[in-house]
Amino acid sequence: RPLPMRYREILTKESERENKISADFTPNKKECDLQGWGKMDSEYKSTHFKTVVALSYRGPILRRFQEENPNEQTAIGENPRDFMTRMVKRYPSLDLGSCRHYLRMYEFARFGGEDINEGMYSKFFERLLKIITL
Repeated sequence: RPLPMRYREILTKESERENKISADFTPNKKECDLQGWGKMDSEYKSTHFKTVVALSYRGPILRRFQEENPNEQTAIGENPRDFMTRMVKRYPSLDLGSCRHYLRMYEFARFGGEDINEGMYSKFFERLLKIITL
């Protein structure tokens, strides 16, 4: 059953009103900065740091090493710590400090209760790049 014309007009007017409010709105950057997210005027504005760190093992870490060894799979039940230990043994040039930092941040993101700030994320990303570009 079609929507009566009167209700369509109400919805259209309300939609127009909302569009005008939205177009006239300028957010206060200080009030809109949320802990754990990038600042509105930064390159990380749509980044939730904890989520990116927590998903990094299944994303760039595994992909990087599986590109080089496509037939090799992670062992059943192998966790990121075990995997990283195995990779350090296989690739002696892999920076041990970066691997330790990666694991601390990964575990913090997965199991810690606090958010990750932009400084922590930048340092994490710097170390992650050292690992995946060995």
